[in-house]
Amino acid sequence: MATETMIKAGIDRLVGSYSLWGIGLTNDPDTRELEMGSPNGWQFFDADSEESAKNVEEHFLSKGMAGNNEGRVGRAKFVYIYMGLQSPIDGIRSAQRFASSSKRMWMR
Repeated sequence: MATETMIKAGIDRLVGSYSLWGIGLTNDPDTRELEMGSPNGWQFFDADSEESAKNVEEHFLSKGMAGNNEGRVGRAKFVYIYMGLQSPIDGIRSAQRFASSSKRMWMR
């Protein structure tokens, strides 16, 4: 089990751009990963309490991560993150948009 601070630090180390990631809570991370189709970048953290897990989720939602409430049940204390790119086609389009916007930003 990890504290709220430890989970936040772990997620910050893994995630570059918050807007490309999603976050959610579950009580069964293995089943949730399968339900979501084994998304890219899947990671989960075992929080020391449901309250800590909710605080972590709220923290990263406020930073721009997409929320995922599907499959949520009470007493969910596992925080999971995943790349928000759900299908190969969407992933390619999102990556292209990101690359184009980054290129424009550097060209200014």
